Amino acid sequence: MIKEAIVKIVDKQDLSYREAYTVMSEIMSGATSATQNAAFLAALSTKSTTAETTDEIAGGAAAISCLTEPKFFLGSDAYLTQVRQTVELPILRKDFTVDEYQIYEAKNLGADAVLLICSLLSAGQLAEYLCQVRELGLSALVEAHDAAEAGMAVAAGAEIIGVNNRNLKDFTVNPLNSLRLREQIPREKIFVAESGITQAGDTVALKAAGVQAVLIGEALMRAQNSAVLLQEMRGERI
Repeated sequence: MIKEAIVKIVDKQDLSYREAYTVMSEIMSGATSATQNAAFLAALSTKSTTAETTDEIAGGAAAISCLTEPKFFLGSDAYLTQVRQTVELPILRKDFTVDEYQIYEAKNLGADAVLLICSLLSAGQLAEYLCQVRELGLSALVEAHDAAEAGMAVAAGAEIIGVNNRNLKDFTVNPLNSLRLREQIPREKIFVAESGITQAGDTVALKAAGVQAVLIGEALMRAQNSAVLLQEMRGERI
């Protein structure tokens, strides 16, 4: 479970992580793409999915986020299946979850968690999907972008709340968005900062603000050696 993986590191029960920061690493498409808007997030390297995953294990990723949305992000369920066969780390299925069937599908594919985006769901849907997630023994990363959505996540009983620094309406990135919304999320919740995190200094500032974990995709795809970048962001090579 992703929550347990993060808590284990935050509580320093796993001595191999020591004081290191918690990083959830993202697997994207393996084909190079120059498309704009949403798709530009997708394929930023020519590495294979297996090679990316191996690098991220070496770098100490706490979990793997795997894009499966095919239209906008060029993801595939096949990527998740391949990653599941490669690693024992918790896997987040990163997709636009708008139907309860997708939660069952995620379980069947071998995912440990699903992404629930507040801007795509009503408060009732979010609460219903969270109940379904728990019944299936999964976790959910509930994503918010503003104060209203953060409140919606808390009210629904989300345990892991991610604040996306990227505005999904125009795809602009404000790296300070996670810091701005930190106090909107109760300290007993797992707070994950998403998008716009590119270097070790970013994770230092987020950790100081009480952000327990980060989700990093694009920076790892661009890196010559994603294992080294992960170690730097976790505070091991600063």
